[in-house]
Amino acid sequence: MEIYIKGRGACPGIALAPQLVLEDASDHEIPPRAIPAPQAEIQRFYAALAETAAAIQRSLDTVEKTIGKAESEIFEAQLLMLRDQTLTKEVEGRIRRDKVCAEWSFLQAIDQRIHMMSAVNSDYLRERVLDLRDIKRQILERLSPPREEERSSGAVILVAREIMPTQLIRFSAGTVRGLVMEEGGATSHTVLLAAAMGVPCVVGAPGVLGHSRSGAMSLVNGTTGEVVLEPGPERVLSYEREQETQTRRRESQEAFRGLPTRTGDGRTIRLLCNIASQKEAAEVVTQDGEGVGLFRSEFLYLGDRLPTEEEQYAIYADAARALEGRPLVIRTLDAGGDKQIPCLHMEQELNPFMGLRAIRYCLGHPEVFKPQLSAILRAAAGADIRVMFPMIATMDELRQAKGLVNQVKDELRLAGRPFREDISIGMMVEIPSAAVMADQFIREVDFFSIGTNDLLQYLCSADRGNPQTAYLNDPCEPALLRMVSNVIRQANQAGKEVSICGQTAQDPLLIPLWLAMGVDKLSVSSINVLALRQQIAGVDCGVWRQRLDEVLALPGAAEVRACLSRFHQ
Repeated sequence: MEIYIKGRGACPGIALAPQLVLEDASDHEIPPRAIPAPQAEIQRFYAALAETAAAIQRSLDTVEKTIGKAESEIFEAQLLMLRDQTLTKEVEGRIRRDKVCAEWSFLQAIDQRIHMMSAVNSDYLRERVLDLRDIKRQILERLSPPREEERSSGAVILVAREIMPTQLIRFSAGTVRGLVMEEGGATSHTVLLAAAMGVPCVVGAPGVLGHSRSGAMSLVNGTTGEVVLEPGPERVLSYEREQETQTRRRESQEAFRGLPTRTGDGRTIRLLCNIASQKEAAEVVTQDGEGVGLFRSEFLYLGDRLPTEEEQYAIYADAARALEGRPLVIRTLDAGGDKQIPCLHMEQELNPFMGLRAIRYCLGHPEVFKPQLSAILRAAAGADIRVMFPMIATMDELRQAKGLVNQVKDELRLAGRPFREDISIGMMVEIPSAAVMADQFIREVDFFSIGTNDLLQYLCSADRGNPQTAYLNDPCEPALLRMVSNVIRQANQAGKEVSICGQTAQDPLLIPLWLAMGVDKLSVSSINVLALRQQIAGVDCGVWRQRLDEVLALPGAAEVRACLSRFHQ
């Protein structure tokens, strides 16, 4: 009997193969077993540590050789964590003091760190906890009695509460056809690795472990987030047809590699990409992206201290070099909201999305903001780098931010350091007040980027991370469409560039609408560039402009969705 489970698609593609359910040694109860000789137990712990480091190094070497240098750096981060002497000395101290086994002492120490990191109100940091859990699993496996190792001679779909990067790499190339996790996030290291390997992945699949058994067939759709356990003959036949369709689609998309992005009626559009580190810039070129429309710079601040100006300069310059002349738009620090950053020591707020975040924080902390602006200005001296301010709500905020840019320019000029005098300055339009006043803001900046994710949640007063209000975060909401249309119109009338970023920028249903409104650029995931270029080639903007008034006159999201679906037929 088929069992259908809906999770979140994390890596696109579909796969059909037997399941292999992965157990986690840390899921088993570990008692505080008393030990007679602490020194021998300490040696046992350090032996497990050394074996784990050797295994991670092997994973690093394998990934660097078969996938790429950028992906292998996942394992470099784990090796750094293993060398954390505060952790190892704490475990050693617990063994000596409490005279209990190494696995119990290690478990207490690492769980404390995992708990502290998980408590931080940041999706990104919570997902970085996966590295610690991977280390925890590996060391506990080496300290615990040997268990039968999960192996498979043929193709499998891995199923687990969480799948660790080292678990994925343990399987030979081509063996793993798909991943399904009960937990995990779409930006975890495992997901990034799976994407590089072309393995479909579904995360947040509730209850999948309770229904799974090794050897049973399962069907995974990493695009839609659907998982079907023990699919019937009709479902399997449908899968085989879909596989053939996807293969043909990929082949047809390759024909658009190296071509400019043009609509069916000849209008040129730029397909830019969203990245979170300089390492991802090379992937933009590989996927035929036309530049970076959003560099999320807050991920430079996730260490235990603030990045220096020189460190930031090197990262921005590296990213620009990797782009080989393509434009790079750097969004200044967007701390707060769901991006709490420990090294900034930000106060806990009752409603962080409405609090001291992004540009508000930066204007109040010039000691943090000015080094970033200086690094950007210097890196832009020899590259097409642009700066963009997030979460601008008022004209006063924008003018203060621009004033700091000018202040930093004066300081660099006085110091005789090269920088870009005429750097392009833009702003995110993601707060309704900015969208309403777009005609005024566009006079003060060189470009707009419309952040539809935040704009929608503020417009409808609905936290997009709250499942109870998820129905309000519908990108087909007419109020959002009217607001976006106005922002684009104001930018067009002023002769300034305007782009859209966020999930809606790559929504096939909405793309013709954005083009009809007059958007110049879309900022998307690099993996979607060729598919979107192909779709855009089939869009006649003139036809869709005639449909625009009809869509914007509709009263609700359901009506908009139905109307757009009809137009797409």
